[in-house]
Amino acid sequence: WGQVPLRDAQIAYCARDAWAAAAVMEELAKRDHDTFSTEALMELLKDELSIAELDVKARDRKSAKTRFSKIVGKGETRVALEDLADAL
Repeated sequence: WGQVPLRDAQIAYCARDAWAAAAVMEELAKRDHDTFSTEALMELLKDELSIAELDVKARDRKSAKTRFSKIVGKGETRVALEDLADAL
């Protein structure tokens, strides 16, 4: 999923997933319009991070994990955090 461009099979999977989610939301809105209407959901989500902001956070987290792994190592060569703290 991290490779661009996505393969055709990945795009088809995403399209089916999005279609299924839209179908579920449409049915929920029919059953309980006050809770699941587009307007109600937009109100609920107004304070949430945007996709772009979530992407930045995910990239920052991945970068931090990579830097952390370089510091403490991996597998059998990994340094225990207690030992690392003592070394500092």
